[in-house]
Amino acid sequence: MKVFISLLTVSFLLLQSCNSKPSITPIEYNDTIIKEQAKIIELMFDLVAKIETDLDGCEAVRLKTIIQCDSSIQRVSKMEPFDGDASMKNTALDLFNFYKKAYQNEYKEMIAILQLGDKITAEDMARMTSLNDELAKKETSFDSAFQGAQAAFAKKHNIIIEENKLQKKIDNN
Repeated sequence: MKVFISLLTVSFLLLQSCNSKPSITPIEYNDTIIKEQAKIIELMFDLVAKIETDLDGCEAVRLKTIIQCDSSIQRVSKMEPFDGDASMKNTALDLFNFYKKAYQNEYKEMIAILQLGDKITAEDMARMTSLNDELAKKETSFDSAFQGAQAAFAKKHNIIIEENKLQKKIDNN
């Protein structure tokens, strides 16, 4: 009889845990994703600084950014949808994957062009402009989708989103 009661109790607790609310608050969920984004963005600013001061150091920062993208993608991928809603998580993953691909491809090519130094041609500069414009357009789309999902998440869970400290820095670049 004691074994039956123990099994019944364990079964009840397991069922209750399946129906329980998320273990983190909406603010913590939001902040976890934003912290991962901030890690990537800080490295992006490091690359911009390297381009202006130490062109030879750009490749190391580019590779470090890819590694951070992988880490952030992995961390956010492991997060459960919050209260059944995965839109913020999914749009963040789309944005982080965009960053990763950009650093694997376009930024690699742009750095190689810049490293030509005095040998840069008009065609090289046109290619740089094209790559930059294409990236800016794509990033705007991914970032807008993420911001929209974040705003909807905040509204649904009655939280106030504060302006990201990095946003002004981003806007100025």
